[in-house]
Amino acid sequence: MISENVKRELNGLLSDGELGHMTRVGFMVETLAAKLAGIDRKKAKMLGDAAYYHDVGKIYVPRKILLKRGRLTSDESNLVRMHCVYGQLVLTQMNERVSFAEEYLNLATASALYHHERWDGGGYPFGLKAKEIPLLARLTSICDTYDAITSVRPYRRGKQHEQACAELERYAGIQFDPELVDIFLEHGAEMKTHAAEARAEPRQPGQ
Repeated sequence: MISENVKRELNGLLSDGELGHMTRVGFMVETLAAKLAGIDRKKAKMLGDAAYYHDVGKIYVPRKILLKRGRLTSDESNLVRMHCVYGQLVLTQMNERVSFAEEYLNLATASALYHHERWDGGGYPFGLKAKEIPLLARLTSICDTYDAITSVRPYRRGKQHEQACAELERYAGIQFDPELVDIFLEHGAEMKTHAAEARAEPRQPGQ
């Protein structure tokens, strides 16, 4: 469960849009994880709560870059990519104040550090591929992309659920774990509902 102290700290450092995205991704990861063999409800909830922190490293990325409407420069893109590594740093710093359980800290760190790795090895920051990428990061990658596509951004409108699913299917086995994409699509209606509920009533996982 995410502590009230952590919630208050993040509320002062990240925008409502960023916090809303993190919340929705956490809920979708919990929903998707619960569909996997060998993962019970308690474990799925822990995975979802840990996935909430996937973008916490954006604390160290200037807001003007995150909200930029035009194309990012090469230097700006590189700085945004650093949010994965920054996420590990933020979680380490938080742990000094709130003392996460070791398993929870490891999961949250995996989500933050590896959620932009790709199934084909073309991701960042380390170029991991396939099942070298931790399970939680593979789950987070799918849910992160779905929410990014369907959400309104400063530079574009959000797309429909069907368009997001088509994008996930297109990049299954390239960017995403194909087995996890199949499970997401199989339960697409439920994923859509959970994302809509989180968008209508934003709250942090653990509540």
